Amino acid sequence: EAYYGLHKPANAAGGFEYPPGAYGVLAWWDYGYRIIRMGHRAPAVNPGDAPVANPGTATLVSAAYFASQDGPSAAAVINACGARYVIVDNEIADINRKFNALATLSGYSSSTFFEEFLQKQGNQYVSMVLFYPQYYRSMVSRLYNFDGRAVVPDAAYVLACEEITVQGGRSIKEIIEFKTFSSYGEARAFMLANEGKDYILVGQDPYKSCVPLEELKGYKLVYGSSQMVSTGSKPQSGVKIFEYYKDAVPPASR
Repeated sequence: EAYYGLHKPANAAGGFEYPPGAYGVLAWWDYGYRIIRMGHRAPAVNPGDAPVANPGTATLVSAAYFASQDGPSAAAVINACGARYVIVDNEIADINRKFNALATLSGYSSSTFFEEFLQKQGNQYVSMVLFYPQYYRSMVSRLYNFDGRAVVPDAAYVLACEEITVQGGRSIKEIIEFKTFSSYGEARAFMLANEGKDYILVGQDPYKSCVPLEELKGYKLVYGSSQMVSTGSKPQSGVKIFEYYKDAVPPASR
């Protein structure tokens, strides 16, 4: 039986069978060989594994996990891997580094999670990148940016936009209305009261979610590197490792 290209250990007739206490490590595929060489553990995926071709997409197990939008969906992936630890780092959470590859190999696109917008200020346009709720709900954000903790937003932004064509024939969204709210509830109430308009909920900072996030069950932060980095409003450990407790996560509903 296979899941996103990963195969369960074969029985005695088919090859190697892992001992009962064996476990794997789930990380971005670039790090698979390092996990083998330095950690002496089996990575869920490594650079030698090819993405599985699905209709119109190429899906990678680690990308499917990190892009998952809720705990049960992520659990379905990590349980199939037999992983006990998850490694996340700044590079896969950073939209200017490896996050774009993560989005593509999860079967989505980067515009599902964030987009560049233009806003007119005086006689010129100013570019800004804004984050959609899908970015904050993704497992890579919930683990790396928020350490699996519950989050209650203290700010949310709602915008209206229209698509324009800029130099070179590129299409981009121009912000024509931008509203700031002190809570998600206020922003949501405004959008519900204006259902006839195409308002969009966004966040400005990767470390400040525009939507509430529940605590991730079954994950414990066990390591944070001393090297600190920052791509948002606060410095973070460059690398974090979480221990995963399979029995603490409720199964995905069907």
